[in-house]
Parts: sequence; structure tokens; C-alpha cells
Amino acid sequence: MIATAIYNLLNVTAVTNLCNGVFNQTAPQQLDYPYVVFSESNYPELYKRGFQVVHTDLLITVYCSKGKDGNGGFAQAATIAEAVKDILIYYSGTVGSIDIDTIILENERALYDPISEAARIDINFKVRQNTTNHASGMAGN
Repeated sequence: MIATAIYNLLNVTAVTNLCNGVFNQTAPQQLDYPYVVFSESNYPELYKRGFQVVHTDLLITVYCSKGKDGNGGFAQAATIAEAVKDILIYYSGTVGSIDIDTIILENERALYDPISEAARIDINFKVRQNTTNHASGMAGN
């Protein structure tokens, strides 16, 4: 799982100065807009010599209040989304003990929730993580 790495990449002043926090899975109840929430799902890819690549689908969601700007909250959400993308697109490196090969932007869409009156931008990324498995007896060795 790469949640710790993503949190560490996004929990920086370039993002946190624009919002009220970055959260894994869910934001605290009664938190004022704007904020960023991310979630992930992953699947491993095994190779003959135990080298393993984990592919992760990463969803980043930026929530903003419709009353924050003259554009239904979308201008503020777009500003935060750009800060997030500036950090993540084509990122390659090690965060903590997590070796990220690359992060690719897959798609982005703007939505509006009339019940919560929140403008929202969903950003989907593909993350490729390298891991090494030294276990003997793996199939194909």
C-alpha cells in the first residue's frame, strides 16, 4: 500500500496552504471545505526472479464549497487540483521505504454534489511501485 507515501507527498505547504487538510479514505466530519481525500487499490505483477511491481489506481478528490468563489467553488478546486498534479504527475523516487517508479495522470473530471453543495474534482492516477521479493520457492523460479 502506498497511502503513507501519497500522504507524505501531498501533506506539504504547496497543498496544505490551499486547503484544510489531506486525508486517506475519509475526511473528519464537520470539517470545513476545502480539503483533499485520496484512496487506492492495487494489484501485484510477479516476475521470474522475484522482482515485483505493484500497480496502484489512485483517486484524489478535491472538495470545495460552492460559495468560495464566483465559479461555484470550481475555481478554488481547480487551484488545489493543479497543486496536487504538480507534485504527483511523473513523480519518481523513494518516499519513506516506498519506491515509486512513476505516477501517471489518467483522467480528471469536475462534479457538483447538490446535497452537500460541494464542488469536487476527481483526479485518477496510475502508480507503479517497485518492490523486491527474495523469497525462494516462488512459482517460475
